Amino acid sequence: MSKINFLIKLKNQGKLELVEPSEELKEAYLRKSESYLNSAKIL
Repeated sequence: MSKINFLIKLKNQGKLELVEPSEELKEAYLRKSESYLNSAKIL
């Protein structure tokens, strides 16, 4: 519960806000995930 309260506090202070989804960010996370998966398979 404390994590939720922390996030609510940040939002109320204007330090946290929702943003529109980004196709570029999604692609970056997918590439990063694929890279980590490949590394894990090698190890």
